[in-house]
Amino acid sequence: FGGGNKNPQAESYATRAQQYVQEEEEEQDLAGVGIVFVRAPDNSLFVKSIIEGSGAQNSGIQVGDCLMKVEGRSVYCKGIETATKLILGPVGTMVKMKFGRIDRGKRYVYSQSLVRELKATSAPQWQINSANTMIEGITTSQLYLECMQNGQAQPGDPS
Repeated sequence: FGGGNKNPQAESYATRAQQYVQEEEEEQDLAGVGIVFVRAPDNSLFVKSIIEGSGAQNSGIQVGDCLMKVEGRSVYCKGIETATKLILGPVGTMVKMKFGRIDRGKRYVYSQSLVRELKATSAPQWQINSANTMIEGITTSQLYLECMQNGQAQPGDPS
């Protein structure tokens, strides 16, 4: 009697449940770098804005720069999910990002290492907005998602 009648299914279930809880806790401790991206039709990501007070603010990254790589892995034309999984990480850790910029007809590529310092929202709420822009007499209309962080609008996808 005793000792040898353990239920392997129950132990397996308990182990999976414990792993799930640990993953959920880890996700809640993720932080970003303070860059808001906008996704182009080809799934490439461009800097839409930089959150005031973030490390990215004084890094030299500019609105309009294109995200090329994160931690040495290409994210070009791979969408926000791929980039977000690589950008988000534990608070206080570094992430290396490579950007492209076109300035006066010349293409520049540069790398920047940033500290993950801004807590990511685990379940952001989204709002659909639109904007019209006129450039050289041509009006363009855009539909975009606006992330609502703590009830306040944060344009695009914060990472």
